[in-house]
Amino acid sequence: MSIDHKKYRILELKDLNSVISLSRWLVKGEIEKDDDKVAPDNNILIYLSFIESQVMDQRIKDKRDWLDAVERIRDRVSTGGFS
Repeated sequence: MSIDHKKYRILELKDLNSVISLSRWLVKGEIEKDDDKVAPDNNILIYLSFIESQVMDQRIKDKRDWLDAVERIRDRVSTGGFS
């Protein structure tokens, strides 16, 4: 998506499959050339809180799936597990 000549990536439920997929989605917007770079855990937790609040405040399809995915990733980051 392009707004004001800036490219934006839309977050999809598949981007919440794992810590690594979310981290790469977050980094893609900033550093497109380095696919192996991942976002720090603290940043991921901040983004997860934001995503959760947005899901709660909006009418979206499969809201429960989104909230479950956010919670699974939050648990993995909190315990230090990646997958």
